This record gives sequence, structure tokens and C-alpha cells, in this order.
Amino acid sequence: MAAAQQNKFGALKGVFVPSILTILGVILFLRLGWVVGQAGLAATLFIITLASTITLLTGLSISSTATNTKLGAGGSYFLISRCFGIEPGAAVGLPLYVAQALGITFYVVGFAESLQLLFPELPITIVAFGTLVILTAVTFFSSDLALKMQMFILLAIVLALASFFLGTPIEASSIDPTEVIRGFGFWSIFAVFFPAVTGIEAGVSMSGDLENPRKSLPIGTLGAVIVGYVFYILSAIMMAYFADADVLISNSLIMTQVALVPGLIYIGLWGATISSAMGALLGAPRTMQALAKDRILPRFLAKGTKVGNDPQRATIVSFVIASFGLLLGDLNAIAEVLSMFFLTSYGALNLVAGLEGMIDNPSWRPTFRISWALSFVGAFLCFGAMFMINSGASFVALGLVILIYFVMRKRNVKSNYSDIRSGLISYFARSFIYKLDRLPKDARNWRPNFLILSGSPTSRFHLIDIAYSISHNRGFMTIASIITDPSIDFLKIEQMQQTVRAFLDKKNIRALIKFTRSYKISEGAKGLIETYGVGTVSPNTIVLGDSAHIERTDDFIKIIKTAYQAEKNVIIIKDSADTQDSKDKGGNSIDVWWRGTKGNVNLMLTLAYMLKTSGKWMSAQLTLKSISDSQEARSGVEENLSEFLEKSRIPASQNVYVKSETDAFELMEKSSSNSDIVFMGIKPPTDDEDFRAYYLNLMEKTKNFKTTVFVLEAEKVSFFDIFK
Repeated sequence: MAAAQQNKFGALKGVFVPSILTILGVILFLRLGWVVGQAGLAATLFIITLASTITLLTGLSISSTATNTKLGAGGSYFLISRCFGIEPGAAVGLPLYVAQALGITFYVVGFAESLQLLFPELPITIVAFGTLVILTAVTFFSSDLALKMQMFILLAIVLALASFFLGTPIEASSIDPTEVIRGFGFWSIFAVFFPAVTGIEAGVSMSGDLENPRKSLPIGTLGAVIVGYVFYILSAIMMAYFADADVLISNSLIMTQVALVPGLIYIGLWGATISSAMGALLGAPRTMQALAKDRILPRFLAKGTKVGNDPQRATIVSFVIASFGLLLGDLNAIAEVLSMFFLTSYGALNLVAGLEGMIDNPSWRPTFRISWALSFVGAFLCFGAMFMINSGASFVALGLVILIYFVMRKRNVKSNYSDIRSGLISYFARSFIYKLDRLPKDARNWRPNFLILSGSPTSRFHLIDIAYSISHNRGFMTIASIITDPSIDFLKIEQMQQTVRAFLDKKNIRALIKFTRSYKISEGAKGLIETYGVGTVSPNTIVLGDSAHIERTDDFIKIIKTAYQAEKNVIIIKDSADTQDSKDKGGNSIDVWWRGTKGNVNLMLTLAYMLKTSGKWMSAQLTLKSISDSQEARSGVEENLSEFLEKSRIPASQNVYVKSETDAFELMEKSSSNSDIVFMGIKPPTDDEDFRAYYLNLMEKTKNFKTTVFVLEAEKVSFFDIFK
């Protein structure tokens, strides 16, 4: 235990030093002069301020998030995954790891380029690879040794900058202006500069090696950002003072020509590039180790050393990726790729803190608190800068994030920690429900929200299946069951609900599940119909199966009457055994019995049309059928139907029959004998005794019909307006 504690670092050694050394690195010594020459001093100061603002806001977000949770290894990935969940964490964490690994390439190429400027015969790729091998060996065997070396390197950088600030201007340029490459746009220059301020990742990635992350991360990160900003502003001003634009653009080592002691610039430059590479070599493997611990990457990569848990296996993989990164070659090209991935990561980190602060769950209690609006500003700046730099590359980067997210969803990797997704959904659901509650009901936006009183869903699945086909998975659906057995306790009910959930998942049906206890089915149904739901997100349509037991007719009628009085539409589905195939695979024909544009017909037609446009019933023929009193009246009915269909834009045919001496139901049964499903209206239950007799007679008359959907319109919505 004591040995393990020796590898725990504080704010200075574990966060500030790795961060500031990466910030005061390649860009400062090799590209800041180029930036000033290309953009001019004023634009350069704005670029530095904008980039540093993004990093400062991200640093504030990191500090706020870090002081609210017990930090583990993985830095930014850890924070994102523990907030958004493992899939979004992986979607951002994997590109972030690749960026960190390419960051190693960026810094060793910068070191090699500085050597080549002194010794032109040296090949950049070979020098960069040799440097990479040596630095990997150092970090492989001891992260503590690497950090100890960084303290000396920091001193060298401070001396180099002091020598630069005490330097003298050089004479006016004699360079031929035609040989100076200009024409870079603002955002292209910004993309080259931005990796300079991404050094905070070096400190954040060490989160698992900090003695007190909650204290060390805010102090070290914000300190590095502020100190780095001051040095870059001063350095840019001095660059503009010491040399003209042509010299700054054409001479990457301009600092050596103006410095008081040129040799100190080389020492600082080499120290900065090497320390930045070492910082990336310390950070990238730890991100990979955290990804492997969460089973996003192979688990063997998570194994660390017995003392200190140094990720040696992940270090080897990072070395290989960085080696391939050398093929990119050009420092500016690598810088733009790094900018994209780091901006993606920074944007996600700002979203984490912003959403946590906006939702403000009781679990959000950071000791370092900032306004969530600042975090959202940081996220906006990150994503905005991405698209301004290169919109095409931004779409590719975000597309990669989305692809990884869906791959992780398909893998269904389980995590043993909670995240804010349910809180986030609840927050927006609450906001939308409150807004919906203030809006009037109208036909234009009407959708059925079904409450399906199915009893046992497995035995009456046809109710769920038809309702699901009608809803198109766009409205709400609740599968409800009423438990009348007093011996079934709440624990057993919970288990029953889980069983139904598993059954629906297997059928790929998304629905809510509600089991309730009552001494009587009609009373339980009454409670559900009258009280279930939240605001306007409440069931507007009750789905019932026809009652197979005559002794339960009175209870059944009570349920219909309760729903009607509560202004809930009612659908009664009478099943037919000989249409099982159409229920499983959809059908070829849907009949709607039409009795003019009043009554239930508009709701019937709405439901029938929604059924016809669902996946399984897409090829079905929708037919409006009607019965006229005489041959003379038939043409008038046909004309009305044709006019209605034309105006309503419903893809349906029509058939009008003449009422003969035979019973109307016999005619309907005969004409719909080949139909897979039939829609009919029923009259309102205004009188219990009269409606009871009517209902029993209706069930008797239609007992030989195919699957029939009886519709009762009760909701105060003008369904006729849907077809205008």
C-alpha cells in the first residue's frame, strides 16, 4: 500500500507541470512566429484569446465535474462516460485516445523538425521514430521518473523564454516576398495554433494517479491555462516587435536569432517538445487503460504494473499508433487533425458540466461550482470552431462519434455505474409536458395514446399488436392489467411486470407497463381510466377485448361507460381465430363501414388509415363500405363518398350496397367475408339497460365476423378536421 501511495501526485507535479509543459511546447517555439506573420499581431492576439477562452471554459467545466465525483483513471473519458453513459463515453473516448496518441507523433515530429533546421541532412521520420522509442522506454518503466524529468525541463523552458524576452530585434528582412507563402485564412491559422492550448489533457489524463483529484485538477488545470495564456500573449507581442512578417513566416527558429542566449532557446525547444511527447505518452495509455477496464477495448489492455498500476501494455499500443502517425509527416497537417478531435472532446466535457448544472439533480454538489451557461458557451465555441476550421472534417469527426455510439449500443456493454441520461430525459420531458399542458387539443396533432386493458398480454397479444400497428410507435402505449387476487403482493406484481417487459422486448414493442391491484376489475379499470397519466400525456383511447364471459358483461359495460364519461375514446377488438395469419403478418384488406361524416366514422377512418400505413399492413386495400336505403339513394351515397375521398386524400376504394329484406348485419358479414379486419362504430352508452341489450345484440350479430374493431368516439376533438 505504501509503495502504491508513492506514485500519487499533487496539483503541481501531477497536473500543472504536465499541462504547462505541453502548452508551452511545439507551437510556441516553432509556429507562433508563423501565426503572427500570417495573421498579424491583432488577429494573433484574438486567436490566442479565443483558443484560451475555449480551454479556460473547458477547464472550469472539468474542475466543476471533477469536484463532484470520485475520479478514476481515464481523465476526460472518465468524466464523459460517468455522466452520459458508457456508449457516449466510448464515442468520444476512442477518438480522444487516438488524438492523444497522435499528439505523441505531433511532438516528436516537432522535435525532429527543430533538429533538421540545425542539421538539414537529418531525416525527420527517422529522428522522430528514434525519439519516440527512447521516450516510450522512459515512460514504460517509470511514470514517476518521467514526471521528475519534467521539472528540469520546465526550468529549461523558463530560462529559454527569459532569454527570448531579453533579446534584441533583427534588421529588416531582405527576403524576396514572392518566396513567402501566404494566403492562409483565419480559421486555418487557428487550427494550426489550437493544439497549443490542449495541454490540459495531459494533466486531466493523470486523474487516476492524483492523490486528491478533486483539489488537484481545478488548481493545476486553471493555473496552467492562465499561465500559458500570459506567456503566449507576451510572446506574440515580442515576436511582432522583434521581426517583420516575412521573417516570421519563413524562419521557424526566429526565436534563436533574437534571443539573448540562443543556446537556451534550443534547450527550451527540445525540452518542450520532449516533455510534451512524454506528457502525451503518460496520458494516452491511461485513457486506453480506462477504456479497456470498461470493456470497450480488450480487457488485457487494462492490466497495469503491480506497483503504481502503470499501463505498460497500453503504452506499447500507443507507441505503435504514434509510429503509424509519423506517416502523416507534416506538422501543420497533424495539428489540424488534433484540433478536430480535441475540440470534440472539449465540447463533450463542456456539455457534461452544462447539463449537470442545468438539471441540478441532488447528486450534483460540486465544491467548485460555475454557471451552467458558461459550460454551454464553451460547448458552442468548441463545435462552432470545428465547423469554421473545416466543415467537411467536422462532419467526418462527428460521424465517427455517432458510428462508435451505435456500435457500442449494438454490443450492449453493461456498466456498473449510473449516469445522467434518465435525469436528462426527465428534465426535457417535464419541460415539454408543461408546455403541452398549456396548448389546446387539436385534430392536426392528434395521435392515439393507448391504454390497453389486456389482462395477460401473452394470451391477448392481438390487442397490443393491432394498437401498436395503428400507433406507428409514435404515440404512447400502456399495457395495463388489474390484479384482483389479494394474495399477490407488490413484489410479485413487480416480477410480473418484468416478465411482461421481457415479452414485449422480445416482440420489439415499446410500451409502458402498469399493473394495479383492485378488489374488482371494473373498479380497477375505473381508477386507471380516470387517474392514469401525467397532464396531457394521458391515455385518450382505451383498448378492450370483447368480453367472453356473459357474467362479466355488466362490469364490461361499466368500463365502457366510465371511459366515455371521462371523454376517452374506446376501441373494442373482437378477435377471430381464422385471421391469425393476418394478425401475425398483416393483412390484405381493411373494411370501414361508413354511415356519413357524423358519429364515430371520422375516428374509425383515422384509425383504419393509420393501420393501413403501418409496416405490416402497407399493402392492404382500404375500402369504405356503406348501405343505402334504396337503389335511388345509392348514387347519392356514392357521390358523397367519392367527394370525401378526393378531398381527404385517403388512398381508399368504396362500395355501396342497397339494403334488402335481409338483416343489415348479414349483408355486412357477407360483403366483408374476405376482409382481414373490419371497423364499425358503436353507439354511446347513455342508458345502462338499453346499452346492455344493444351491446349483447351487437356481439351476437357480429359473432361470425372476421376480426372486428368497434370504435366509440368520446374525445372532444373534431376528427373530421383531420381530413380537411
